[in-house]
Amino acid sequence: MSCLTEEDPEAKCPASPKGINAAKVQGAVKPRRVGGVTTYQCKKKFPYAVGGQSKLTCQEDGTYDGEPLECSGMDVGEVKTRGEN
Repeated sequence: MSCLTEEDPEAKCPASPKGINAAKVQGAVKPRRVGGVTTYQCKKKFPYAVGGQSKLTCQEDGTYDGEPLECSGMDVGEVKTRGEN
């Protein structure tokens, strides 16, 4: 039995980018397919969202519709908490 998985022939986007101090949360079953969503959440030690988006969607052109969530351990002004948009 092989440990390798077959590549999804319908995948349009590369693997979703990593967030900064943010974890990917289970989203769409096939997030790399057009319309698939990758959801991010700030890690416990970094509760303040300071940039990016909490949800990214794979687009027809093979790109995502924004930048992944970036979180910080310090409140750096007007920020949103725990992956809010």
